[in-house]
Amino acid sequence: MTELPPPLPTRSPLSWSALRDLAFRPTTYFQTVTLNRGKYWLGAVWLLGVASTLGQVEKNLMRADLGQPRAGWDALGPIVLGSWGSFWAFLIGVGVVAAAMHWYIGGWWYNLRIRWAGAPAHDARTGRLVFVFARLVVAVPSVAYAVIATALYEDYLAAWQAEELWSTVLLLFPFWSVVVSYRGVRASFPVKVGRARVWFLLLPFAVYVFAYGVIGLAYTLLTDSAIGVAA
Repeated sequence: MTELPPPLPTRSPLSWSALRDLAFRPTTYFQTVTLNRGKYWLGAVWLLGVASTLGQVEKNLMRADLGQPRAGWDALGPIVLGSWGSFWAFLIGVGVVAAAMHWYIGGWWYNLRIRWAGAPAHDARTGRLVFVFARLVVAVPSVAYAVIATALYEDYLAAWQAEELWSTVLLLFPFWSVVVSYRGVRASFPVKVGRARVWFLLLPFAVYVFAYGVIGLAYTLLTDSAIGVAA
């Protein structure tokens, strides 16, 4: 009889060594961790919800910068940004709702793409877990930045206006998360390589490039307009 190789060791998905692999060796991460181990996944999806809520705050700040504030932000914004206490209470509380939306709606869309990539009979819960843990590549740096900003600035509005290099570096993590997600799908499901590249690499990259391009153009036009007025 052919001797089977020993099973790969399994680790907690949130251990330091595992998170290091998630960032730098995503294929190894998804092959050697038990995503459904204990309740770690709940912490991961909640962290994703907090980071998502932070992203919404930043989107509202961008819209305000561009002179197109979202309805209700004029009233809500000063409350959220008035102090670090109110800021974190908002992120933690709303993050619970955002986490549920990511798990159910985001997970549903992710599973749909896995099916389109050639794995129609895959386990939907595993698909949601791969989605959540791959997104930690964005969530952890974003929340870490907010924690550091809490120690350095008077409030988040001051941190937002500081234009530190680290805040620019954060723009790179969504692109790497696309690669991590693709590696996770390839390691976890019998997808077809070509289809997986389309749904988990090419199209997500295109969405981010388009979104960043639109934002950059909007800020460029705003700057040119301000210079024209000043002149």
